[in-house]
Amino acid sequence: MITVSEHSRFALLSFFPEMSDERIRVFYSPNTSRSKKMERKVNVYRYFLAVSGNRWEKNNLRAIIAFDCLVSDGRLPEDVKMIVTGTKGDNFKYHIQNPGHFKFPGYVDDDVLERLYSKAYLFVYPSLNEGFGYPPIEAMRYGVPVIASPLSSMAEVCGGGVLYFNPFCIEEIMNRKLMIMKPDIYREYSEKAIKQHNFIMERQIRDLDGIIDYIIA
Repeated sequence: MITVSEHSRFALLSFFPEMSDERIRVFYSPNTSRSKKMERKVNVYRYFLAVSGNRWEKNNLRAIIAFDCLVSDGRLPEDVKMIVTGTKGDNFKYHIQNPGHFKFPGYVDDDVLERLYSKAYLFVYPSLNEGFGYPPIEAMRYGVPVIASPLSSMAEVCGGGVLYFNPFCIEEIMNRKLMIMKPDIYREYSEKAIKQHNFIMERQIRDLDGIIDYIIA
């Protein structure tokens, strides 16, 4: 049996104690980044980015409410918006007091999503369940600071490269968003993001060769 993270491996072992851990091999999911990066620009229009807005386990409602509260309280600059892909926003509209600060583009193709990653000011990932967790790594490729849930595989994959929060606590998500607005903290997690992306990418490259050897051996 092959799985994509140590988290997934031990989740299997916890649910199926009769399995032997020697029977489960871990190979990180292959790298999905494009060979050529887009140019990163964040100084014209600042936005917080979240993805998979239609999936409850991604927990985007709490992140949206946190952002909305900060806007209502006047604690974010007027130019800062929030973009949530994967939904047109109908599932969130009754919870939002400041709709002008949000964009819900629905599903976007790979080129558009890559552009959104490359120009984001901050990536927000409050997910409650991940087997691996691609989106934070894809954002970190561009040096985009990430705030995220530490649940399931996220702490394993994101390591020390992100600022974590309790995904069930709206106030703590608000806290982290305010923290990342401080220039020194922003720079710190932008640098950490690139280092963590490169670390995971090297593991992904090794594991891709490893799984090929494992399958054909």
